[in-house]
Amino acid sequence: MLGLLYKDQATIWSSYRKNFLLVVLLYTVMAFTMDMKFMLFALLFIGGLYTTSALVFDEQSHWDTYARTLPVSGRQIVGAKYLLALLWMAASFVLAYVLLTLCDLFKGQVAENLLYNLTGCLVTLGLVMAYYALGYVLSYKIGAVRAQSGVILAIALIIAIALVGSNALENTSFFSF
Repeated sequence: MLGLLYKDQATIWSSYRKNFLLVVLLYTVMAFTMDMKFMLFALLFIGGLYTTSALVFDEQSHWDTYARTLPVSGRQIVGAKYLLALLWMAASFVLAYVLLTLCDLFKGQVAENLLYNLTGCLVTLGLVMAYYALGYVLSYKIGAVRAQSGVILAIALIIAIALVGSNALENTSFFSF
């Protein structure tokens, strides 16, 4: 399984190293200079986004055909993808939390915001993990590219239902006192 992790990590890092470093630099500058600390929370999503590209690369290169000749099971291949995503999200979590703390230290607000930053990172991490857990399952069922669109549509549908339901509840006299 370590070989599978190495393959995917090498593929991601060789393809997206410059992009990732530019995004981290840009989001950090925005957080420090424009008081847009919420951009650092987006690093958690970006960390997971790069791991889904490994699925797309494998699909486009027909790697699964080659993988069937290797002495690894399908569970190991899928497990390596999930483990890679967890490792990237954990690294993104640490990076975002450190950058948020440095931003607060720079502005003299460390004591007040440590718990806020930790809570924000944990909530964001939970949402990102749920998003990618669903996305990975769909990727193996319907393909990586269609799965990304499917997950976005599912989230949009959930948000739309929540907004319509919220609006309907506000307009009923049952809840007004």
